[in-house]
Amino acid sequence: MKINGLEPEENRRLWQARLADLAESGLTQKQWCEQHSINISALRYWIRQTNKIKHRQERRSGEWLTVTTNTLAEPDPGTGGSNGDITVSYGAYRVEINESANPEGIYNVLRILKEL
Repeated sequence: MKINGLEPEENRRLWQARLADLAESGLTQKQWCEQHSINISALRYWIRQTNKIKHRQERRSGEWLTVTTNTLAEPDPGTGGSNGDITVSYGAYRVEINESANPEGIYNVLRILKEL
């Protein structure tokens, strides 16, 4: 379905170019719209649409956590048991969890890391 004589993809590219022009212009939204004879409601609609697309792409791309385990064949005398440590790395953050850690505490740490 054409919008203003353009296919949806062409219209999206047109608005991407317009939003880039707005960002580079240094003008307010109102000033830019007046200079280009564009309805400010249409501009704001496309800003919202672009932000939604960016947000969806960020959620899809998501970063993976790196998890490594260290299990020794023999118990570690320093810990009083086996060494089943887990290391969770996320970007610049690294959390080492030993097997006797409180599961609720682990959950809270991982939840906080997810919010970073």
